Amino acid sequence: MNIEKLKELDVREQFIDVWRERGITELTDIQGMALSDPAVLAGENALIAAPTSSGKTFVGEVLAVKTASSLHRAIYLVPYKALAEEKFLDFWEAYHDLGISVVVSSGDYSEYDIDIRRGDFGIAVIVYEKLAQLLIDSPGIVHDCHLLVVDEAQMLRDKNRGALLELLLTRFKLLTPTPQIILLSATIGDSGEFELWLPAKLIQSEQRPVPLWEGIVDESSSITLHNIADKTTEIKKFNTSDSLETIDTALLSLVKGLKPEEQMLIFRTQVDATEKTATNLAREMATIQVPRDIRDRILALEDSPLRSFLEKNIDRRVAFHNAGLSVEERRLVETLFKEGYLQVIVTTATLAAGVNLPADVVILADYKRWDFTLRTRLPIDEAEYKNCAGRAGRLGKKTAGVSLILADQAGLTISLTEKYILGKPPRLESAIPLNSDLVQQVLGVIGGKLADTRDAVIALFCECFAYHTYYKANNCEKEMVQAVESGVDKLIINGLVEEKAYKLNVTPLGEIAARSGVSIETFTVLESLVSDASSKPIETDEIFKRITDVTEMQSLRPFSPEARAELLAKWVEGQSVMKLSDEYSSQYSIGYGRIKDLGNVAEWLLSTTTLIATALKSEEAVIEKLSSLAQEAHFGVPLSAIPLAKMRALPRSDILRLINNPKG
Repeated sequence: MNIEKLKELDVREQFIDVWRERGITELTDIQGMALSDPAVLAGENALIAAPTSSGKTFVGEVLAVKTASSLHRAIYLVPYKALAEEKFLDFWEAYHDLGISVVVSSGDYSEYDIDIRRGDFGIAVIVYEKLAQLLIDSPGIVHDCHLLVVDEAQMLRDKNRGALLELLLTRFKLLTPTPQIILLSATIGDSGEFELWLPAKLIQSEQRPVPLWEGIVDESSSITLHNIADKTTEIKKFNTSDSLETIDTALLSLVKGLKPEEQMLIFRTQVDATEKTATNLAREMATIQVPRDIRDRILALEDSPLRSFLEKNIDRRVAFHNAGLSVEERRLVETLFKEGYLQVIVTTATLAAGVNLPADVVILADYKRWDFTLRTRLPIDEAEYKNCAGRAGRLGKKTAGVSLILADQAGLTISLTEKYILGKPPRLESAIPLNSDLVQQVLGVIGGKLADTRDAVIALFCECFAYHTYYKANNCEKEMVQAVESGVDKLIINGLVEEKAYKLNVTPLGEIAARSGVSIETFTVLESLVSDASSKPIETDEIFKRITDVTEMQSLRPFSPEARAELLAKWVEGQSVMKLSDEYSSQYSIGYGRIKDLGNVAEWLLSTTTLIATALKSEEAVIEKLSSLAQEAHFGVPLSAIPLAKMRALPRSDILRLINNPKG
């Protein structure tokens, strides 16, 4: 299907010109199927499932642009901050000058929240959790929505975030009139009757625009490659190591087999392994001449471990990319790869989650991840593998992609092939049955004014996907009812909800808890902090100790609450990123992104604490201190430098040099 056919959808020529400039002239199989489907064009819901890199996100983009250009509003939901920022910048650069207002709301971006609440946008890119928070005090957002696009819809089965997404979809499903809902998902083995529940038309394709060959690297240099789409195999020789004992040795052999114009993504399951592998590869890779402007772009970054690495190794065409990087660092690495200055990126699955960065070869260097709960290494699931493997192959160059898994010992080729290459993707199913405690979701329902009695809350949960496909199907409806009832009781005990004459209402504190999104246990800790701060002076160090020992902080580095509190105190004082990284990196590295994550979570918790203090009518000095600390934690500079930091025009290190200038 030629892109010119989109004119028949009443898409204006100027938008087609933008897509043509991006190299889109012929639509892929899934794009053609979806954008020519009469049901989709008539405004019906659709679940669009296709392999990674098949171009399905373009379907959501086209429909969002069509909606916004017709003076309606489109919400584009994504699971991750990094993905929200990428989509926002891509959409803004492409459509802002064509009259479409594009906004974003994520953990790091809140400046457009007022516009979103007012409905002053054409396309709003929003992270799942942020939309749930916005809807607490601005429920009208959903009524103004003409189109809802949900990217990475397979997140429904995620045990941590799936329940939130499911309840958001339930909320949209019950609207009158209902907006069109377009769900974009990686390949699913079984839809689990999701399309009957929503309802939605299921549009699936197994076709990729370029072939993908998948294989297992063992001690043999001859590897059997599988093309799943065509059900064919071929034998190909690769530069492989004689031993599987050292991953980096095996990777170096494969890297040395690349042609100069070929590029490779290497996936590791641990953040620290990405940095170590990149460092080891850099020692052995040949050097090239790098233009001065590339080095200038590197020097424009905050002084950090990644910047130091790139300064030393950009001429060796290798870098690392992981959750420990800042937004600016990730974008520079991705840009340098797209421009061809980087040949190899060693990364975690963060890069596989929706980021458009195809390569010629993808290597899954290790297929097991450490489980901190069970204290053992467990295999990743098939969906994560397929998401990583799908990055292989270049649509623009029409070149086939190769995805390889490194076996960590001999004799695993058959089992790894059956599990990952030939295995079926997991079923699309609800994550709610995995969570016996629904208190957070119940608070969102009551706080969002979706139900005001126990029966009404239960009735709403009985509309969700989990009820129809799990609880009802297994004759255990009482389990869901009991979980909802338990959630209501817990909220009442904690003073977040009150029940009078059978009516449920959130208290002022309950409204803050619902809007903030912090866990109920953490909210209790913050409430206690306000109470103590109102009765006696509490030093900043004590405040930091309290907020760094809650659930939302436990996955952040450093893993000790005391160390987190110390690092946070030095961050707000203005100590350099490099100094903090050197001081707190031990078994696990702590990069700029990790430190910023710590500061951002601290800002979130302190802002919530400020709202609690205001609601409890604490002294002005207490409120002011909490509010100031929240801003300092977010930007990592003293209060006097906050106005400069808010301009987003200078790196943190330059701001600190300005305010610490001995000349005044």
